Amino acid sequence: MLKTENTEIINSLPEKFERVEWSERFCLECYGSRINIRTDYGNLKSELLEFLPVIKQSDGFDELSDTVSLITNEGKNINGLYFNNEPAMLFDRLEEDSIEFAADKILMIMAAVSLPSKIYLHAGAVVWNGFGILIPGTSFSGKTTLVREFIEAGADYYSDDCIVLDDRGNMLPFPRDLAIRTDNGRVFRNAANFGAKNGIGKEKIKLMLFADYVKNSVWKARKLSAGESVLKLMDNFYYRSSVGHAPSEIIKILTNLTNGTLVYGGERGDASQIIRWVSRNFFNE
Repeated sequence: MLKTENTEIINSLPEKFERVEWSERFCLECYGSRINIRTDYGNLKSELLEFLPVIKQSDGFDELSDTVSLITNEGKNINGLYFNNEPAMLFDRLEEDSIEFAADKILMIMAAVSLPSKIYLHAGAVVWNGFGILIPGTSFSGKTTLVREFIEAGADYYSDDCIVLDDRGNMLPFPRDLAIRTDNGRVFRNAANFGAKNGIGKEKIKLMLFADYVKNSVWKARKLSAGESVLKLMDNFYYRSSVGHAPSEIIKILTNLTNGTLVYGGERGDASQIIRWVSRNFFNE
């Protein structure tokens, strides 16, 4: 579905945008950061917010904010999602999963414009027995499975894939529906489906687990240094290119986060290994 950028297309975009009949114009806000959205797709606002929790929306544009344009009805070579006229995602026609992909691109844009006051990480997050637990990891590393195990054990749900950190390194709720992988693709389930509730308010991170799933592995926790932890966190930025936007401020936030935080890494097999280990080592259970 994705295409490579084309200089001729980019140069002609402002003129082509003038003929688009925008059916929706609104502003999205997440933890103080704003972006404008305009589209010729009439149901975008309602469908988009299914993938973007804790994001406020208001009609009209914020003249001081950047603009995202989603075009679906203009045909080949222009349909796609744009950030300030630069292509972020191009497609011939709107497909079933296009809105989900668009939401992910918008989230990356939000991650970039939020720096340095907020940092978006690829990470699951829960609060269990008063412990804020962060689980950084890339796609297919088993974050959602581990988060599900925690919330089924009684933890409050913060996120299974993307977490927002404030400038003091506290995690902020971003409770999208958990994306459960099955043999037929993914299904989305609310935390309430697993008997859990969504966390509210910022939470200090007390435990961080780099625990990638490897079949048949046995969890052997290795304590990580603050420096090693910072480097691994930078590998898990939701939009990795954003690291270069404000490197000194970002490193300061991540250093504050790792100081005094228990950080462990290793390969795990079944997620229940981690639950038992955390219970035994931190809650005397």
